[in-house]
Amino acid sequence: MNALTFQVWTFDVVVQPVHLLIVGYFALIALQGGDIVAALSIAGVVFGSILWHELGHAAVCRRLRVRHGPIVLTGFGGYVAHEPTTPAKQLLISLAGPAAMLVVGIPLALCWDRGLVPDHPALQQLFGDLMLVNVGWGLLNLLPMLPLDGGNALRAGLGIVIEARRASLVAGGVGLLCGIGIAVLGATSGQLFVGLLGGFCAYQSWNAVSGGAR
Repeated sequence: MNALTFQVWTFDVVVQPVHLLIVGYFALIALQGGDIVAALSIAGVVFGSILWHELGHAAVCRRLRVRHGPIVLTGFGGYVAHEPTTPAKQLLISLAGPAAMLVVGIPLALCWDRGLVPDHPALQQLFGDLMLVNVGWGLLNLLPMLPLDGGNALRAGLGIVIEARRASLVAGGVGLLCGIGIAVLGATSGQLFVGLLGGFCAYQSWNAVSGGAR
């Protein structure tokens, strides 16, 4: 199966087959309850929200005149490869993705809290999924662990005041401790995905520590 390619607002987008499989996985979970509306809602929200997240990164790259590649959607997320830049610009680029999600999710959450969502099952399902993904995943991405945006933002922010090697060392150390904590939390609470996420981020953060210590 070949990758799907298209453009959004002049940004090139590449959707790898594995990403479509992940989106389909979320839809299948929703289908276990026999609700086709829920399945279509979560599939569309996951795909659209991750694309919106990566568009945030790409748009800030372009605004800051940082050369970048296409938006690539793969696995549970995506990325926008770009040329090396200053720590200050990298900080803005890293925060742009979660910010794009929260800009959508927080107003929707406020509408939900104030009872402004129409009393229609399909719309309530859509609002709920949009809030869950854009607020929940947006905040999750801000955790100070590599390779999450929060970890990259921490490293970039430290890079403004200290040299790059030490910034990677400190950010990696923080991410390692945070990742181990989340992995233990996931294992003890029976949350497999949380445990795997923590372990993966701990591993990536350790790579930053070992690389920064050289």
